[in-house]
Amino acid sequence: MDGKELLSKIILSLNSYLGFNDQDVIDLIDTDENLEDGISWLLSLNPPSPFDTFITSLDKIRANNTDNFLSVPYSNTGNVHTIDFNQPKFANKNRRFAFSNQEFGFVSTKVLFDNGVLIDFSTGNNGIIWKQLEEYLERNYSAINTANINSFFDFIRNTDLEKGIVINKTTEPFNEDTHYPYIYLSYLNESNSIVLPESLKYNPTSLNTSLVYDNTKNYEQYFDIYDVLNELNQAPDILNRFLRLYHTMEYFVYRVYLVNLVNRVGSSKLFVREFITSAENMKKGEKESFKKNFREIFSNNLNTKIEPALTPLVNQVVIDFLKEKNIVKGFVANDIGKISELIYGLRCCIVHNKESEYHMTISNSEEYEVIIPLVRKILELFEELVIEKVLRNHAAVNYSQKTVNIY
Repeated sequence: MDGKELLSKIILSLNSYLGFNDQDVIDLIDTDENLEDGISWLLSLNPPSPFDTFITSLDKIRANNTDNFLSVPYSNTGNVHTIDFNQPKFANKNRRFAFSNQEFGFVSTKVLFDNGVLIDFSTGNNGIIWKQLEEYLERNYSAINTANINSFFDFIRNTDLEKGIVINKTTEPFNEDTHYPYIYLSYLNESNSIVLPESLKYNPTSLNTSLVYDNTKNYEQYFDIYDVLNELNQAPDILNRFLRLYHTMEYFVYRVYLVNLVNRVGSSKLFVREFITSAENMKKGEKESFKKNFREIFSNNLNTKIEPALTPLVNQVVIDFLKEKNIVKGFVANDIGKISELIYGLRCCIVHNKESEYHMTISNSEEYEVIIPLVRKILELFEELVIEKVLRNHAAVNYSQKTVNIY
């Protein structure tokens, strides 16, 4: 079997699977061996979404004929398998990637869709995905396994994200318990990483549109934080970016203690141990210190900016999720204490520290998709507010003098 024969079989299968059973499609493919017109005719029957996208991708693959795909025979090696990630043993182990080497080929059905929309398999960056589907389907057609082919079409119809397609090229009997983890390790070993879902991408054009020079402001005293903002801007996804935003807030939160200390001492001399004591107190009660000083910095923005921005994204499903994952209980958007708990709790989920056992990663974004819009809005909102605190030399974080005398 070569590529042209494979595409012909797929078109005939879809003609049947979609219930058309159109004789013109059959004649164009079987009698005339006219793949191009066969695809066009099937598309003219208005196949339902997402099969219209799938068939259009096949037509582009036919037209591109990359590496003389249509004429090159398949090697007819390997056997194919489907992993059901709904099984309890695979809970939280379904990863969004496609991979191929001399031992295995693999594609998770997660990568077939982007934000619930079927991808275009003909594009260059999706080539590895199509290659695995191509080999999987060819093996099934060669084995006359109609059930597997129809199951694959079911994956597309139902936007099924919980399946893994495997081509086993080894002589070993396939063992999904052992082979799937090995495939994932092999993928990572070749310096690959999980495909970043569109929902996690974040790259605004600016953090705060109000930035203009004001010669009365002390931009120099915040220089340390600019490097953290640089790291924030380098983060392409909302999780790493959120962590950088938290680091920025953490900088401000520590600074509140020091600003209070400097303001209290004024022109008097300050003992070094007072600085040390403040730092140690912060470490002992990190969460409570964050909440307390977060209030000092952002409470004046609660009614004007924070609550109006977050309220539309908070519903009972979101509240229940935040409680269930021990991020924050009884969340409301008009309570500055709950806002600080939410931010601290999300940070813990990303770094997976002792405050929370729930771990938010790029790999498991489907698990927390209900709060992704809320996380994005927090980024958008507090990136702007962080810059605003600098622009206005906010009293809670602004040193009133450039130097202090110490013993």
